[in-house]
Amino acid sequence: MSQLTNGAQQQGQSCNPTPMGQLPSSDAIPSTKFSQPLNDDTIQENTPFNISFTGSNLGASPPVNSLTNFLAAPQQLNSNGLIIGHYHLVVESLTSFSETAFTNPSQFSFFKEVFDPTVPTQMSGLSAGFYRASVSVHAANHQPIIPPVSQHGSTGDAVYVRSLLSLN
Repeated sequence: MSQLTNGAQQQGQSCNPTPMGQLPSSDAIPSTKFSQPLNDDTIQENTPFNISFTGSNLGASPPVNSLTNFLAAPQQLNSNGLIIGHYHLVVESLTSFSETAFTNPSQFSFFKEVFDPTVPTQMSGLSAGFYRASVSVHAANHQPIIPPVSQHGSTGDAVYVRSLLSLN
């Protein structure tokens, strides 16, 4: 029998009895799009840069404490019928743009919870290599959002960039 999820993040298997919660209408499914960097952009190695994206149809709010309330409440809608939630921004290292191996979800170069996508996220810089930046949409208690229909476009976005040593 799996351990009951109690608001703490579990490393092993667990069972979460929390109901899914409120679902938005199909015209209120969240969506995201990167505006900086763009696919195939080159970033100078170890140089600070901004990551920017926009999001629609999300009642953005600060996430709950992920150490004590992780997955501990159902998805909720605000008074406008939008999912109350936030975004997870992740940057992962790749071996190349043509890599076909799975990435390891527990290894990443950068992670940040974002509740206001209008504020660019400053990166301190990346070592030389290839990277995938992705954004996903999460309800307030960190669960991936639950749309009201199974057939819908992607709610997240990803861009692939390289970091190179400057030849100046």
